[in-house]
Amino acid sequence: MKRIGSTEYVLGITASPKAVNAVLVHNTSDGPVILKKFHRPRGRTDVFGPLTPEMSDVSSGDSSFHVGDGVQSPGSMFLGSEFGASRDSDSTPSLPDSMPSDYSEMPMSMYESAERFDVELLDIIAECKSAGYEEFRIAFAVGSTFLETEEIRIGGEQSASSKGKKSVNKAKKSKNKNRFKLGNGSRSGGAMMEILEEKHPGKVDADKVTFLPMKSKTEGETRSLAVFTTALEPVGPTIADIRERKRPLPPVDLLDTEYTLYHGLARAAYLLSAESVDSPKSSSYEEGRVLFVRAGVGDTIVMFMEGKELVLFESLRSITAIDPPETICSRVLLLQDEFGLGDADMVVLLGEERESGLVESFRTFFPDTRVELLRSYLPKHAGDDALELHGDAILAAAVTLRVIESDIHKKVFPPINFLHKDLLKAQFQLPFSWQIAAMYGVLFCTSLFFVYRYFDLRHKMELYRYELSHYPEDLIEASTNVLQSRIDSLRAQTVGYLTSLDVLDSLLVGSDAWSRALEHTADVSADVRGIWIERWSEEGDFLRLEGNATDRDEVVAFATQSNATIETLSFSEIRGWPVYSFSMRRRIPKELPKAAIYLRNNVILEKANARAKEQQDTVGD
Repeated sequence: MKRIGSTEYVLGITASPKAVNAVLVHNTSDGPVILKKFHRPRGRTDVFGPLTPEMSDVSSGDSSFHVGDGVQSPGSMFLGSEFGASRDSDSTPSLPDSMPSDYSEMPMSMYESAERFDVELLDIIAECKSAGYEEFRIAFAVGSTFLETEEIRIGGEQSASSKGKKSVNKAKKSKNKNRFKLGNGSRSGGAMMEILEEKHPGKVDADKVTFLPMKSKTEGETRSLAVFTTALEPVGPTIADIRERKRPLPPVDLLDTEYTLYHGLARAAYLLSAESVDSPKSSSYEEGRVLFVRAGVGDTIVMFMEGKELVLFESLRSITAIDPPETICSRVLLLQDEFGLGDADMVVLLGEERESGLVESFRTFFPDTRVELLRSYLPKHAGDDALELHGDAILAAAVTLRVIESDIHKKVFPPINFLHKDLLKAQFQLPFSWQIAAMYGVLFCTSLFFVYRYFDLRHKMELYRYELSHYPEDLIEASTNVLQSRIDSLRAQTVGYLTSLDVLDSLLVGSDAWSRALEHTADVSADVRGIWIERWSEEGDFLRLEGNATDRDEVVAFATQSNATIETLSFSEIRGWPVYSFSMRRRIPKELPKAAIYLRNNVILEKANARAKEQQDTVGD
């Protein structure tokens, strides 16, 4: 996996239905060191509630999930003493077949069942940055709550749950399809994937499946443990949601699973333990037998390994960390006896409750085997008890080792990444905050404005100089008083012209009968509301008006004020509203314009004054 940037600081994150846990690790020269630990509770909504209505029947069957070698007899003490039910019964609740599994190819609304934790994730990232850790990488781990497993066999005798020879033939035809992640690099990944899809139709996403190699006892048989996520896996939808909202997110490297991480860490613990012993190493020391037991509050995981290969994988939901350590040890011993596993070279333990008692019990039950805790091989803390790892924080710290990649961890961890390639692309981020970017933008716009202003003024000065070059020299050289007098004379003439134009305009207003008729009609239509004129035309001495109104009374009022005669009146409805269409005629007035009457009266008055003056002169003579 090619990474761009430093892996000095790594933030490991895991999300469960109840909380989000994260661990910030610093990769120093002395090894990884825990700097900060984060815990953010989530909503208490039961994500499995609405999806498994048959959960009430679970208690009546076998509540453990088995992947192992060998055939179990009906009267086995392993089942009779612990469950009292047949091992072939499958009471593990499953998700609906219609549940989508690939968020990259479906819209967000299609997989809303996956509860996102974007609020908690962004809050943890903000706290890391506020503490001074600006640059770090992120690695996610998904717990067993969102995982399913299935044992796949190819060749030899098929398991009872496979579909017989038909599945074998299809597997042989597709042996060349090597597009799935395999822990041992097997070339039959395509065949395994087809068998897995037949067993879980519609639930398996090719980008979220990995196959851990398992040891085969039959010649020609290939066994693998398929590990894949359920549709409720929240990491992918959460990252996609944050990217869609353009929120800043540090580089995201990978998404690993709890089973594959503990598988690799158990092998790393054995290799580191073997290297620490001062004895010559044989060529097969890496093929040691390791027993890993993780006692959690929800289930107990048992893995037995020989070198890189799994021999047994068991998820015991009936045994938890709350049970006495002796009960857990006895169950592991029963598994060893049942499948003939033999003694282990090393036992690696991890307990969420009463871990010290678990170690003492295993050392008692396995006196000749080295028993150690897995947390001894996780990143250390600097003596601060508040940074002690518990619960899901252990898984968050474990996934950081995938990014740091020491020499020993490169050997034990397979190249698994359940994140879609689109979510691994580098997200562009400004090297400074948006406030600084806004200030730079304002400064750039201000500088651009003053530069434009400078060139604009310079252009105007050149234009004025060009215009002045066309004036006569005597005018340019004239005194200021002469130029001012000429300007005042031009202004006085302009004011006189404007006054004359205003008088002429006042005399022309209403100078013909047509314009006066239109003015009168416009005044009346403005006074009467709910009426509008669509067409008018002149017919001899009459003016025909056609229009519409919303009320009949408005038509009558308009005709009354206009001294018009209504010729037609029709009713119609337009979109549920009443509309009255009318046609009326009114006579065009023939009286003289006011300006003409005013001039005529002045002429008559002047003639009367002249006649009176002549009469006075005659009487005087």
